[in-house]
Amino acid sequence: MRFSKRAGVVGATAVLVAGLTVVAGGTANASSPCDYVATANNSDTTTKLMAGSNLFIEPSEDCTAIASYRQGSTFYAWCAVSNYYGNQWVYGRLAGEDTKGWVSISVLGWVSGPKSIAHC
Repeated sequence: MRFSKRAGVVGATAVLVAGLTVVAGGTANASSPCDYVATANNSDTTTKLMAGSNLFIEPSEDCTAIASYRQGSTFYAWCAVSNYYGNQWVYGRLAGEDTKGWVSISVLGWVSGPKSIAHC
């Protein structure tokens, strides 16, 4: 039996990455990778960038990068989605800045707060 990447994330799922659990309610309903995704500050989780990363305007590397950050930067995780491609992305902001955007869950490590991030 074959399952697509998207079928594996439909419904409530949890993904553990570097001690961080992301609870997602399904995929972002987008017809293209850079379609707008609604966000909300649904979580109180602090993470660190485990590698240098760009902050994107929507949850995909296909979208516009709005800033670049170094490894070790503190990122306040607000909510998460499975993007157009079925990959987990987290919306939030960097500590000490007002710039908000999306990063891939693959570059985040848990620091404090709940170990789960709510769906956007």
